[in-house]
Amino acid sequence: MSRKEDIIRTMQNTRVNGLIAKRFFHITAPQHADSILERMHDDEVFFSFILLPNSKKQPAEALICTNQRIMIWNNEFAEDEDIPISSINKHDMESGWFSTRLHVQGDKNGHSWNWVFKCEKEIMAAFESGLRLARFGADSKT
Repeated sequence: MSRKEDIIRTMQNTRVNGLIAKRFFHITAPQHADSILERMHDDEVFFSFILLPNSKKQPAEALICTNQRIMIWNNEFAEDEDIPISSINKHDMESGWFSTRLHVQGDKNGHSWNWVFKCEKEIMAAFESGLRLARFGADSKT
């Protein structure tokens, strides 16, 4: 099986609740497999991907989670960025009525940082499951 097929299979096997999330992970997300694969290193394992809603406040368009990093796929006004999984100290979610904010905090080179990403509630929950798997492994309960 090719790496592209692995990415697509991972997305389509993502456990999700709700019609919006099912449509996203089973139909929309797999259409981005080639672009995701282009951004990954050969030794990376794919865990999850989400598209973020358009926002004037944040240039991020998508997040890609692998065993090594969260790739922040930015629009044309900003360079893409990486958050190494090993530098993440904490992540948590703040749920609203329709959307959820994912807070990711950590340290890199002695500097603390904090990222906040907002997406539809069920899509973000599925992405957070992939992030938890990347950070803690298959038997994590956190």
